[in-house]
Amino acid sequence: MSIQSDYTVGLGKESVYGQPVAPTRFFEADSTLKESITTVQGSGMRPGQRVARASRRAVVKRESAGDITLDTMSVGLGYLLGAFFGSTTTTAIGATAALQQVHTLKATDFADSYTIQQGIPRLGSDTTDAYTYAGAQCGSLDIEAKADSIVSVKTSWIARSLSLEQAYAAPSYPADVDLFTFVHGRVAIGGAAFTAPTTTAIASAGPALAEIRDVSVSLKNNLDAGGFNLGGAGRRSRPAALAGGKDDAVTGSFTAEYTGRDFVDAYLDQEDLSLVLTFEGPTIATDVRALLQIAVPLARLDGDLPTGNGGDVITVSHPFKGYTPEAGQPVYAVYRSLDTAP
Repeated sequence: MSIQSDYTVGLGKESVYGQPVAPTRFFEADSTLKESITTVQGSGMRPGQRVARASRRAVVKRESAGDITLDTMSVGLGYLLGAFFGSTTTTAIGATAALQQVHTLKATDFADSYTIQQGIPRLGSDTTDAYTYAGAQCGSLDIEAKADSIVSVKTSWIARSLSLEQAYAAPSYPADVDLFTFVHGRVAIGGAAFTAPTTTAIASAGPALAEIRDVSVSLKNNLDAGGFNLGGAGRRSRPAALAGGKDDAVTGSFTAEYTGRDFVDAYLDQEDLSLVLTFEGPTIATDVRALLQIAVPLARLDGDLPTGNGGDVITVSHPFKGYTPEAGQPVYAVYRSLDTAP
């Protein structure tokens, strides 16, 4: 008999949008994907009837959406990074078994589509129901690091359809998984000191800062809400399209103890900054550690200014937005692991 924690989340990359495939990757995650149905009520009335008739209720739209949230890990995370970014290179680091993935934003339509299956165990039963969402595209990716915490990642999805008829895929998980935590992290914030990652080298942005208490990065693909066209039976007839030129595509914030005016001056003068967030895990090859890195080459602060804090340590929260530099990418994700593919 199964228990409620036997819940599973599996993903598989589709070759054709909306045609479900069997999951090939499984994650120890929570998922909130759900199908929503939009209905309308006809306006026809008949004498003597005060309550709307069921025959006048019609389904006009079906859409699925939700999040997948999990701890960042030293194995397998590149699959989700690739699902969001859409463009990935994977290169061996020297003569070692370690590989470096560099993820950048895809610049052409459409975002890749996936099948996401949630295995829902029935209470008091051996049966696990497969809720299979096809045509799932990753709309956003959020990474959050707080003191005393495991670094978390949340991906948000929209999907074309839900099926309850697909076979349930039994999960399999990688061995020897380690987690990235706040303890293993560092934040470097600079200006012209930024160096972009290469196929085998990581990004850099000056010295690491010791006074950062928490940091988060939010990335959006800004997928369009259209595609509900005639012939689609109330569902998207095409994949969601990527939007460009948005100023909310790369955002984030960090909280710093007030040790100087550097960030205040950068905000007031709207200086160009760069931000590199790096987390390291255990050694996976000679002189190579598991690594997750998010690099923003050009960012500007949206403010805050210090105030009193009742005698406690004064901190300042600094939201930021990332922009496209004259050369290079607006954001990079670097992932080092033993994974041979994202």
